[in-house]
Amino acid sequence: MAVLIFVGALSFVLVAVWRGRIYDFPAGAWAIAAAVALVGVVLSYIAGLGRQRQPGELTLLAIPFLAEIFRKQVGVTPEASVPLLLFSAGSYLVIFHRLTVNRASRKHAARRWFAEIGALDPHVREELNAYFCARGELEGRLEQPRRNLAHAFGKMSRRPGPSWLAAADALRTFEAAAVGWLKECEALPIPDCLREKDRESTAATHELLRECRRLAESLESGQLERMGYQAANRRVVEAAREWQYAIGELARHHRVSVPRWFLKQNCQLQRAR
Repeated sequence: MAVLIFVGALSFVLVAVWRGRIYDFPAGAWAIAAAVALVGVVLSYIAGLGRQRQPGELTLLAIPFLAEIFRKQVGVTPEASVPLLLFSAGSYLVIFHRLTVNRASRKHAARRWFAEIGALDPHVREELNAYFCARGELEGRLEQPRRNLAHAFGKMSRRPGPSWLAAADALRTFEAAAVGWLKECEALPIPDCLREKDRESTAATHELLRECRRLAESLESGQLERMGYQAANRRVVEAAREWQYAIGELARHHRVSVPRWFLKQNCQLQRAR
């Protein structure tokens, strides 16, 4: 993501310089364009304050593309797009800087934590290989129940009816599958240094299952109370992201190749809300 944003910023700068040279921009016009780029930097910095995971200034990424699409419709000349391109380039550079700093800070904190819990010892490499091998056998067990649940939620009507009962059945089916899956996961050879992190993820999953049961009961009684389920689902996603990140960084340090199912799960967690 960060690399693509940097490439985008560099592309906008090159296009802006190319257009400026074609239309013989005077020094005063370049000064105005530079000032507009500085405005983009400031606005992007302000928009990203207080946000750690997804910078708020990412909404600015669509500005240059929308401008190019509607430039002819609104009557904007090509030379007038130079300041806008530099504005977008400034915004992109701030986003790139923030993502890079956040990633480096998180990686440094993870390495410091690994050193504190003894996760950098050589024997952890064998434990990771054993975990990946055993965990791969359980991959995909919940995929179909999860899809059925999402499909049932999508078919729900606004008022109580058969679709609500179908969603309740899907919730109970997912809960039953998840309970069995958790019992098998508890027997996995998890690295000893990550036991506490695994307990946090498991606790969040148990909370989600309790909320599944409550939501199913509310749907069967003709009431829709999804706030607890949605909050628990978000906590499960965040806990799973933290677990995946810890395992991934540990594997990277010990130079252990992560399996395909692990990469697929990472992509799914990044898309999850």
